[in-house]
Amino acid sequence: MIRQMSFDFIADVKYSINNFIVSNENIDAFCYLNKDLNDIPKNYIIFLSGESKCGKTHLGQIWKQKYNAKNINICEFNKLSFDEFIIKLNSLIDSFDYYVFDNFPEDIEEDKFLFILNTIILNNSNILIISSCDFRHKTIVTKDLKSRVDASVHLKIDSLSKDIKPMFINKLFADKQIFIDGSILKYLNENLPTNYYSIFDFVENTINNLNSSQRALNLNFIKEQI
Repeated sequence: MIRQMSFDFIADVKYSINNFIVSNENIDAFCYLNKDLNDIPKNYIIFLSGESKCGKTHLGQIWKQKYNAKNINICEFNKLSFDEFIIKLNSLIDSFDYYVFDNFPEDIEEDKFLFILNTIILNNSNILIISSCDFRHKTIVTKDLKSRVDASVHLKIDSLSKDIKPMFINKLFADKQIFIDGSILKYLNENLPTNYYSIFDFVENTINNLNSSQRALNLNFIKEQI
């Protein structure tokens, strides 16, 4: 039985390279994004796609730390008019050589999408675009945009496998400073869906319920949450 020690705080996930689980699902993306600086040319456009909660943001933040990149949240101003969008984006693109666009919307208008890519290229910068959408398989009408996307580097984190599933479960609890024993891990591995988001959602809800109940974290408590 593991008893709750202190849940007055829930620790944020630390986006460090040491806290990233390298697996068959993400090893190609991990190795590519950890290339030496000298191997990265200017005007590089990299797309990273994968299911929700698969570790895209974590891997993107490792890349950000490695190259001192700047985060830009396009969702904060994606719905602006095109003219307002240009003004906002130009105010954010400055002297950085590397940019990370996380949570990149699948439904972004093509003229805005093309403007982003062209702006990065004109700025002699590199960009990592992180999205649940694999833009290689999305219908793109604008020829120049399709050409840019097709010529870019595309990385993908694959769906969760049964081999990595117990490590993923354990990591989500450990990220919140909660360490589960083997019986709990075995039960969760056998009873939770093999899906990143479903497991993430289960762990979040379980921790919230644990906080509010002040109960001990044991197998009986876990079974009540399934």
